[in-house]
Amino acid sequence: MISRSLLRLCAATALLAAGHAQAEDPYRSPIDDRFRLTGGGFLASTATTLRLDGAVPDSGTPVDMENDLGLKDKTTMPDLEIMVGMRERHRMRLNFFKLDRSSTRNLERQLVIRGDTYDVNDLVESTFNMRMFSLTYSYAFIHNPHIDVAASFGLNVLEFNARALVRAKALDQSEDNAGPFPTIGLDLLVPINHRFYAEARAEYLKVNVSNFDGSAENLHAGFLYRLRENLAFGVGYRKFNLHVRSSDVGDSGEFEFDNAGAEAFVRLSF
Repeated sequence: MISRSLLRLCAATALLAAGHAQAEDPYRSPIDDRFRLTGGGFLASTATTLRLDGAVPDSGTPVDMENDLGLKDKTTMPDLEIMVGMRERHRMRLNFFKLDRSSTRNLERQLVIRGDTYDVNDLVESTFNMRMFSLTYSYAFIHNPHIDVAASFGLNVLEFNARALVRAKALDQSEDNAGPFPTIGLDLLVPINHRFYAEARAEYLKVNVSNFDGSAENLHAGFLYRLRENLAFGVGYRKFNLHVRSSDVGDSGEFEFDNAGAEAFVRLSF
């Protein structure tokens, strides 16, 4: 009698455990996402150097826009990303970020910008605004439930505006630039379990043509926790470096932008 009761208890326990396991089925893998919307921000440390020459190449002063002009070297930047999956291994990704800064300060050293001399103690009003849109196609050449590795090709459109104004001396120099540049890279996604996963990507460009050379580097690494199957929270690190130099007569100069910092974001996926 006792043995039969024990068998019945074991059978009931097994049925309950099976039902509980069925109710707790793991989420589908993030590797199988067909749509992602990611929004957040990151606390970025920024270093910006700009040199604008006059008629003679290399005649301008390299301006450290944080130390010389007083622009903030630490800012919180918004970041937006949309990913759309096409078939099993093909994806398109759209990224956007912006950076706006302004400052007013007295110069502590003399600057020469396109032949204009900005003297010590001149009160300079400065602005620096930047936008970047990126459209990236990737193909996963390794694609299984445990890891996804994809090669990527991106088209990036960068726009920036910089200005230095001294009202008392009617000095006003500005630079507006916008243009596309391509990048190639690798994307990596690794599910750890049905709640946690990690991702990373690296994109790169280097160009040296005639009187122009430039390089770009865009890195991202993140660690995500899935609160729900379609909702995840993440923390990570992002770095973007850009260096452009031109020695064309009449249009020579140099621009260097280094931006890196920790980020936090929310992701909806389907």
